[in-house]
Parts: sequence; structure tokens; C-alpha cells
Amino acid sequence: MPEPQIFKINEQRMAVLAFNETLPGTPIIFIHGIMSSINFWTSAENEFLNQRPWYALSLPGHYPASFPGGFHHSGLTAELIAQTVSSAVQHLVGDTPVMLIGHSTGGFAALATAAYAPDRVCGVVSISGFAQGKWTGALGILQRLTKMSQPGKALFRQNLKLMASSDQLYKAAFRVYAADREALYTDPALAVTAAVLYQDFQQLSTEAMFAYFRHMPDIDITAWLPKITA
Repeated sequence: MPEPQIFKINEQRMAVLAFNETLPGTPIIFIHGIMSSINFWTSAENEFLNQRPWYALSLPGHYPASFPGGFHHSGLTAELIAQTVSSAVQHLVGDTPVMLIGHSTGGFAALATAAYAPDRVCGVVSISGFAQGKWTGALGILQRLTKMSQPGKALFRQNLKLMASSDQLYKAAFRVYAADREALYTDPALAVTAAVLYQDFQQLSTEAMFAYFRHMPDIDITAWLPKITA
């Protein structure tokens, strides 16, 4: 397993796990989802990926990445995410067009980047991604808490603190992302992946997550989508 590479994009700290950098072929850039980390993709190694360069890139603001000091939550925009990811791709592979693969909010980031910088993207896959950032279910409840008065905002932060207090609570929260919960919890890869992700979650910036949950409901990149040429 490679060590994370840390680099700066416009004062933001970004992180990436780089695999097979010297191999030929179209680079693949994986982007994880909300409250996850670059280690989300480490169990994806297989024969196909072993034959080409690929990268697990941090969603902006997600440990071991971070927003710059003094970052205000109102600065979280689709433009910021797209600009940051596009510049990170340029940093990693230069002008070589890439395949972007994102999950959840990473899928949103992949779509936004493909629309923002179509010349840098030759393919895009959005897994459970979206163009409109208003969420439903438990994630939607957390979004609504961030828009309430101080008690609601405090409850949002307390929820994240509670998840970070126990690996069992953290693992139980995975069901939010699963249509087939039995398949999720019987997957032999889950235990190893969850253990690594839990360690990263404990380092996650609550204020960075507040920015995402507070402002994603107001973001809509539907009008951007026709710009995607991949």
C-alpha cells in the first residue's frame, strides 16, 4: 500500500494514494464520498487496475486533506470543488485526459469536474452520484440540522462526535448507503475497509463536514451537465 501523497491546491491541503504511476494507459482517478476518505478505494485493487495507473483522490476537506485555515463554510460551492479537483488532476498527470470515477458526493465532484474542465476528462462514472445536492433519509436530516438555530447545529456536531466515539456505531451507520444491507454486512471486505475508514473518520473536521451538509442542499449543477463531453 503506498503512503498518501500530500500537496497544496490554492491553499487547500489535498491527499492522494497513487498506484502504478509509471504504467501506460489512461489514468483513473477515484473520488470517495461524503465523510469517507482515500482509503475507501483500497479494496478495489484487481487485475484490471493492476495494469494501469490509478489514483484515490481526496474529496476536498476530507482527512487527510483539509480546507485552509480560516475557511468559512459559505465558501463551499460547486465551483470550488470542480476547480480543486481539476487542479489536482493537473498536478497528478499533467495534461493527460483521465477517467473520473466517483461515489456519492465524489460522483457529484466527478460530474462537476467533467463539466468544468471537459478537456481533462475522457470518461466519467458517477456511482450513486447526483447533480442536485439535496439529500434524503438520514443524510437529509443532518442537512436540515445545519440550517436550524444553534440547538440544531449543535445536534449535528454531536451526531458526528457520537459516530466517532465507537467503531460499532460507525459501522452501523454504513446501512445509510446500502440498498442491500445483508450483502453489505456479509461482505468479507467490509471489516478491513471499515476499520481503516473509521480511523480516518476520527480525524475528520466537523467544521468541514458542516460546510458540506449546510451548503450541498443549495447546489444544483444540472445546467452544467451538457458541457460534459466525455
